[in-house]
Amino acid sequence: MINFTPSYFNDIYPWPNEILNSFNPMEMVFCHDSDLEVSALWPYFSDSNFLAKLAGFPKREYNEINGQLHGKDPRGQWIEEWTWTEGVGVLQTHDFYKGVVRYFRSIVLIEKIEPTGSRVHLYLGMVPKNLISKMMLGMQGRKIMKMVPQLMGKMEEYARAKKSKNFLQDQIRFTDEQNRRIQHHISQLRSIGFKGKILEKFESYIRETDDDLLSKIRLLPLISKWGAKKNDVISLFLHAADIGLLDLRWEAICPHCQNTRQSFNHLSELPLTSSCAPCQIDFNLTGSNALEVAFQVNPAIRSLDIRPFCSSAPTHRPHIKLNQEVNNNSTKTIPTRLEVGRYRMRIKGEMNFNLLDIGPEESRKELVWNLKNTDTNYQIGNFPLIKLENETGKPETFILESVIEDQNVLRPVDLFNFPTFRRLFPSESIAEGIPLEIGTQHILFTDVVGSTNFYKQVGDTIAFIEIRKHFNKMYELVENDNGIVVKTIGDAVMASFRSPKDAFSCAEKVQLYFSSNNEETKLRLRATIHSGQCMAINGDKGIDYFGTTVNLAAKIQSLANAGEIVITEDVSNDPVLSEYLNGLPYAREELEFPSTKQGSTLLTTKYKIS
Repeated sequence: MINFTPSYFNDIYPWPNEILNSFNPMEMVFCHDSDLEVSALWPYFSDSNFLAKLAGFPKREYNEINGQLHGKDPRGQWIEEWTWTEGVGVLQTHDFYKGVVRYFRSIVLIEKIEPTGSRVHLYLGMVPKNLISKMMLGMQGRKIMKMVPQLMGKMEEYARAKKSKNFLQDQIRFTDEQNRRIQHHISQLRSIGFKGKILEKFESYIRETDDDLLSKIRLLPLISKWGAKKNDVISLFLHAADIGLLDLRWEAICPHCQNTRQSFNHLSELPLTSSCAPCQIDFNLTGSNALEVAFQVNPAIRSLDIRPFCSSAPTHRPHIKLNQEVNNNSTKTIPTRLEVGRYRMRIKGEMNFNLLDIGPEESRKELVWNLKNTDTNYQIGNFPLIKLENETGKPETFILESVIEDQNVLRPVDLFNFPTFRRLFPSESIAEGIPLEIGTQHILFTDVVGSTNFYKQVGDTIAFIEIRKHFNKMYELVENDNGIVVKTIGDAVMASFRSPKDAFSCAEKVQLYFSSNNEETKLRLRATIHSGQCMAINGDKGIDYFGTTVNLAAKIQSLANAGEIVITEDVSNDPVLSEYLNGLPYAREELEFPSTKQGSTLLTTKYKIS
């Protein structure tokens, strides 16, 4: 049970010695009981940006200088730091170097009250700079004592209703010209084919969302909120970017804090590496998780003041469950609300890490984490007590984070594999010499069988017309099975798909269409499929895919004849496709193909479709 006094908070988070030399702090503690669970309250009460916005505080300006976060508002300028444990508590400090206040800090602690309720404690501590500021803080303190309980009640209301933190619609004003632009662009989108609720929700989102929530639009969370299909939302945003309503951005994401470190208008602007001063690391931008696709309202449509009301580090780093600084040669014991799952344990500025697996069967509830062991896998029960040991001669920050990838992130490969993107942004190219990892791709190659003889038999003009018709049909069939045509080479087609099942389904339809029984075409094709890791590069005709997977998919063409599909074991082992293949009536034959590994072979299966 948390003791409802300032001394309790000061024991947990002692004041820096040098701060209290001249004046004692002005301290206030507030308490709010709720019948909601801690997990329901935490996203709201840990979000200081939301609290400051509710309170009507002015926006702040932030800059990173030498890895430190510097803030500025009418009170002055300060260095801001954060410490938190998800579901337990959060501390923010403002160490002022300019203004009327010497030091400010706020602490939020949340505890579970049996049987199902929670209690939120909010501590505010301010140290004046001089006698005048002491008088000013005293007058402000009376206002704060009255205002904070009301704010905590409002925050609970939002948590209970699971409401969006967007609520300043009545303060948004558009000029006549901006209104005309919005109406014009909405009409354009309607003429393209977007209509109904998805277009209405999109327009409302652009018109009514608070500025601070529009600084970086992540479209994937909007899918469930709008009750729309993923492909429809992505397509809508891409068309909106194409006509100038939105701007498409490519953002470099720090692998540790997962915040944007650089933002680019085009992929061609990408450097090979980036850095994060607060996390004290450099990182490569070629990794599959190094970039995020985001959108922003074009400035001609709406002028945004994207300054936040507070930086609110825990809100912008939800994957980090524990962020605690421990002084040199010191220890700190932290209660947690960590539940079943896998976590990474690392020290700020270090790339090495340990793993923590929390399981319901584990009886041990306490863990000692020191800096001696790396590459260690710990097992423990849920809600563990973690003792942090720093035996070094300098302060260290201990960080524990979820290993689960953020499902709200739209990656470049999501657009590379989206036909609308390739049609609307054909000039978008990756910076020369930079390969981007795009994870596992399912590559289909098709090739016209006997094309040389076909050209001789019908002549160049007829052959050209037939090949063009064939390409048009291939684009149709590929996109119908959730694929994209990466490129054409001569009369061959290279395509990529979201799953092995989609790739085979497309190949099957290709062979059924380009069969000897179809009087609409005189062409016969062979098809091969292979799955594996790929890179995206800048090709002659736009964004191309490269790597061993692509090479093998092309090389096994030698195993296929007209009307046949050859797939590798990496493809056929997919459980969804395997079940589908078991029900097919086609003749099949297992074949071996020389592997890239010396002395080994690649197992393939050939299907005779037509």
